[in-house]
Amino acid sequence: MRFPKSSTTHLVQIAIGLFFLGQLIACTSGKENQPNILFAIADDWSWPHASVAGTNELYTPAFDRIANEGVLFTNAYCSAPSCTPSRGAILTGQYHWRLEEGANLWSTLQIKFKSYPELLEEKGYFIGYTGKGWGPGIIEKGGRTRNPAGKAFNEIKIDSPEHINRVNYAENFKSFLSGKNKNESFCFWYGGFEPHRAYKNGIGKESGKNPDNVDVPASFPDNKVVRNDILDYYTEIEWFDHHLKDMISVLEEMGELDNTIIICTSDNGMPFPRSKSNLYDLGTRMPLAIRWGEKVKGKRIIDDFVSLTDLAPTILEATGIEIPAEVTGKSLIKILYSEKSGKLEPKRDHVLTGKERHAWVRKGGLGYPMRAIRNKEFLYILNFEPDRWPAGDSTNFEFLSPSQIYGDDDASPTKKVLLDNQNSPLYNKLYNLAYGKRPNEELYDLRNDPDQLNNVAYKSDYLSIKNKLNKQLLKELLESEDPRVTSNGEIFDRYPYHKNKFTPRMFYDSLDIYDAQGTMAGEISSSEVILQTRLTSSPLETGTVVPGKEGIARFEIDETPTFDNPLRSSWIMVQAENDFIVKAKLGDLEPGTQYFYRTEFGITGTYTKFGDTQSFTTLPGKNSEESVSFVIVTGMNYAKFHYGKNGTKLNPGENMYSGPDKSLGYPALESITKLKPDYFIGTGDNVYYDHPKVPRAETRNEMRQKWQLQFQQSRFVELFKNIGAYWEKDDHDYRFNDCDTTGQEKPKHELGKSIFLEQVPIIDPKEKNPVTYRTYRMNNNVQIWFTENRDFRSPNDTPDSPEKSIWGKSQFEWLKSTLLISDAKYKILVSPTPLIGPDDAYKSDNHVNQKGFRYERDLFFKWLTENGFNSNNFLIFCGDRHWQYHSIDPSGFEEFSCGALVDANSRSGRLPGDPESTDPGSTIIQPYVQKEGSESGGFLHVESSMNKELLGLKLTFYDEKGKELYTVGK
Repeated sequence: MRFPKSSTTHLVQIAIGLFFLGQLIACTSGKENQPNILFAIADDWSWPHASVAGTNELYTPAFDRIANEGVLFTNAYCSAPSCTPSRGAILTGQYHWRLEEGANLWSTLQIKFKSYPELLEEKGYFIGYTGKGWGPGIIEKGGRTRNPAGKAFNEIKIDSPEHINRVNYAENFKSFLSGKNKNESFCFWYGGFEPHRAYKNGIGKESGKNPDNVDVPASFPDNKVVRNDILDYYTEIEWFDHHLKDMISVLEEMGELDNTIIICTSDNGMPFPRSKSNLYDLGTRMPLAIRWGEKVKGKRIIDDFVSLTDLAPTILEATGIEIPAEVTGKSLIKILYSEKSGKLEPKRDHVLTGKERHAWVRKGGLGYPMRAIRNKEFLYILNFEPDRWPAGDSTNFEFLSPSQIYGDDDASPTKKVLLDNQNSPLYNKLYNLAYGKRPNEELYDLRNDPDQLNNVAYKSDYLSIKNKLNKQLLKELLESEDPRVTSNGEIFDRYPYHKNKFTPRMFYDSLDIYDAQGTMAGEISSSEVILQTRLTSSPLETGTVVPGKEGIARFEIDETPTFDNPLRSSWIMVQAENDFIVKAKLGDLEPGTQYFYRTEFGITGTYTKFGDTQSFTTLPGKNSEESVSFVIVTGMNYAKFHYGKNGTKLNPGENMYSGPDKSLGYPALESITKLKPDYFIGTGDNVYYDHPKVPRAETRNEMRQKWQLQFQQSRFVELFKNIGAYWEKDDHDYRFNDCDTTGQEKPKHELGKSIFLEQVPIIDPKEKNPVTYRTYRMNNNVQIWFTENRDFRSPNDTPDSPEKSIWGKSQFEWLKSTLLISDAKYKILVSPTPLIGPDDAYKSDNHVNQKGFRYERDLFFKWLTENGFNSNNFLIFCGDRHWQYHSIDPSGFEEFSCGALVDANSRSGRLPGDPESTDPGSTIIQPYVQKEGSESGGFLHVESSMNKELLGLKLTFYDEKGKELYTVGK
């Protein structure tokens, strides 16, 4: 075959030539630099197709030289037999199933998955690539602005044969080198597009190759068409190898050959039936040779099993760069440095491979998920969805333009032979092996069946072997955190398919999905936020629970509402088991900054839409003098507001809200929205499982409906568009009135706890053992503490004593230690229940009650006094009570009760001196309290002013209509 010259300009060639003359002079000093990296990867090239491996009619002098002067690996396997995931696994050193959407073809690689070229660049390497880098996919969707392999060098073209890419790889390598500084080490990725289809029909035979000498794999038909198809494939391998040969010559001319680690391999197997996109050897077993001058003794053949995920850690170790903890591959440095052949210690006696979605060739974008374990004697394959067609559906049902059936197998003359002769006795078995459905398990005895044609998984003689390999495979998949065995593997089927010309939307409309409850931002710190939404099957409705809908979603955050450079969460599977709620924690935010966010969602990620653009502001933080404001609420009783006291939807009771705006929800929410606070704090009793009393919410679905009705109110949706929230729970939104953790009355403790964590953005969904007590530094002036008053409490009816506690020992110690180290001027404790009151005397479930938890409260107040927390800089804000008050304890500490949010849930307060109160001796001073006749719903608004002339806090009580009731300054 003739390899034509470049079509680049003569001036460019002269400039590159002058550069190499300078490089030759510069390299005469003999100074050894950090090793360079030349990584050469072909596209769809299977082992053993190289002349060094004995393949007839194929000549690969560059690969052979690397193998002869370095190490040849005979058992190297890709992570996935598909371009995008395989290349992502190579670049990151991680199994492709750990790369989220990067596990699929035509996807993206999220920027959080660092590639080895990027890590080398951080250490001063000059990086770039030519041809095909990571891909195919959309780089920008992952948050990158360039390919993970580096800067592209593809401008120089060549006059190439039909169907062979015109990029002149070798000349672009020279162009890359001409751009680096003299003393810079380089990392270059040579990604040939060959031997990916299509091929010029007959190009192999035209170049003088003899079809009679071709070794036809046993899984292919053996005829002239197939033999010539294989020769065409060989010819494109030679094109790839020729450019590699020229690159090696360049390195020799520069004097850099022996200081360059040269790695040559492929991404996945040959584009033929039962090869590429399959876990048999023709799909996953790769050519691999590594050369590194005198560092690596040559003429060695390694039979150990290695994964291409091992290459990234090998490169990093060779260049002295720390290997990230998330890398699953194992460095080959010890093998390279050894002088032995064959099998080495520590032994590598098996390898894992897998596949998710290749092309969009099944209805709804479903993939064909598989995992496999391969050792010397056996190949065991686990097919997770055996009812699907392994090579793609057999009909062309979902595409606007014609598409061949079994689309995971590229169109080819060999494929056509099988399709045209599928009923022929000569080819029927091969047709079924390539395209027929497969059982859940496959096992191949490689000692007797090296071509992997006879599945023995269901033969009794192999039962123990199959079970052993199944156990080993699942154990290692679990250790590698494969979603197929740890969580929701179905998400791989829902990830976006980004191929530009892909248009099956008329058959599969993913836009029939909504977020009726809006989106919430919670637990906002100076650098992090938790975002949450719920996907629904219809838009917002009033008074009726909107059903949820399964899909996929992610969040975007940016400092501009146009989302020009957004930070994105991972895609998240939205399922019924989580009430169709999706939440994610995002970090790396700037303090005191307004961020805009939105949800991107759909049935699949291929066709999505965006929710409303909303915003929140991160806490200014300890070093900031910016002002902050927040509101505190409790008692959001949906039933009393809509149906009245002791009323139901069918039988309304007394005092229900009757305004014309009732369908919008609580008027207090609109009053809060108009005040434009920075943050919203729900102190508990956010919903009422025990109102109405009949029927009471006791099951998971009944409890969920309480939250759904609450958050579907349009005033809630509107409120959270620009306000972040913090949440606590109390008795009514945990179990029932005055409950503790004990007893068999429904809902039980664990259910109440889990539903709360599910329904509000309070914990990182990835947190395995979350605690809900926490503290935030709002600004230089204010720090706020949120306590958990239900999860750790002693039984309410236990006699009060040193052992009786609401907070529990660990939380109490945390509270004291964090208070001690804080230098904030104002330290604010937000408690779901009161510490001062007064309260009703008959109760026994809070720190105020005589038969409650006074000992712990008194111990805490004593500790506060002893440690200098006077009443001016330590304040208590509480929920739970249905009336507003400002109380001062005899110790001097002050408490502010926000009162119930809605009028229908409010009542007059217990006053100091009332014999039916917890303060019959009138020891508590109350500058403000809602007495009989003045009760109303409402909330507490807190402003932290950082104006040097007005430094302090302003606390204002409002009624539900937004009327100011009482203000006090600190």
